[in-house]
Amino acid sequence: MEEPQPGRLVALTADGRTLTAEGDRRWTQVGRLPGGGEATVLTAVSARRLLAADNTDAVYESADGGRTWSALHRPTTGQEHH
Repeated sequence: MEEPQPGRLVALTADGRTLTAEGDRRWTQVGRLPGGGEATVLTAVSARRLLAADNTDAVYESADGGRTWSALHRPTTGQEHH
């Protein structure tokens, strides 16, 4: 099991930017969700693996702490957005 890095924080802004901060340092942008929807949810599965969703019901995964993202699920055309 992967140990989290002590003092490391990860945030996801509404416009999809992934930010990190360690200790008392300032937030630094490390990546961005693809797509263009408004980011709504971020969860850390491990120190490096993150899952995120946006308001188009798309779900993304990052295996490098939020630097790059790949789509796990995109709604089919005609599906109602929430």
